[in-house]
Amino acid sequence: AQSTTPVTVLFFSGGKDSTVCLNLALEVAKRRNRLPLDVVHWDEEAISPDTVDYVRRVSELPEVSMRWYCFPVQHRNACSKEQPWWHPWAPEEKHLWCRPLPAKAITDIKVLPEFGVDEVPRLPIPQMNRFVYPQSLGRVAVLTGIRADESLRRRRIVSLREHDNWISHDPYSPHVMLAKPIYDWRDNDVWTAPKRFGWDYNTDYDLQSKL
Repeated sequence: AQSTTPVTVLFFSGGKDSTVCLNLALEVAKRRNRLPLDVVHWDEEAISPDTVDYVRRVSELPEVSMRWYCFPVQHRNACSKEQPWWHPWAPEEKHLWCRPLPAKAITDIKVLPEFGVDEVPRLPIPQMNRFVYPQSLGRVAVLTGIRADESLRRRRIVSLREHDNWISHDPYSPHVMLAKPIYDWRDNDVWTAPKRFGWDYNTDYDLQSKL
C-alpha cells in the first residue's frame, strides 16, 4: 500500500544552494523525527576534488541517507557540434573517465515492471525522478536549491503563480512535487547562513574566489 505521508528527498549537488537546502532540511527533519534525511547526489563525473570530498563528508553524516548515483544521464555538450550530448560514467567510455568511480557509487537503477521498459534510458537528470522514485511509493516531494536570483529563466519558474510559487508538479512524474524552499534567497543570504551557523561547505568556492 502507498504511504499517506509523502516521501521527501533532497537533490544535493554539493554546491552552495544545495548546502543551504541540506542544512534547513536536516533541521526540520530532526524537529519532526524524520531522520535520516533521504539525499540523492547525481555525480556528473567532471567535478572538482573539493566537491567530491564535500559530498563524501555529507554522505558520512549519521543524519543522512545518501544515494550516490554515477549513472550515464544525458548532458548537453557545449564543446562539440558533432557530439551535442555526453553521458558521464558511460561504461563504454571508461577509458575517458575524468576520475575513478567513488567508493559509494551506484551505477545502475533497478528496473521495475511499472516502468514499462527493459532498462532505464539515459535521460537528463530532471526526467529521472520517475525511476529514482517510482509511482508505487506514492507522493514524493523533491527539494532543490533553485533560486530566482540566479537567472531570468529560474526567476520565471518561480514567478508563474502568485501563491505557492515555490512548489510545482514534476511534468514528467505526476506523483512528484518539486519544491524550491530557498527560491527567494539572494547570494548574500546563501553565504551568510554557513558562516553564521558554522555549516560545513564546499571549499572549492574558496579557490574560485582567489581566481
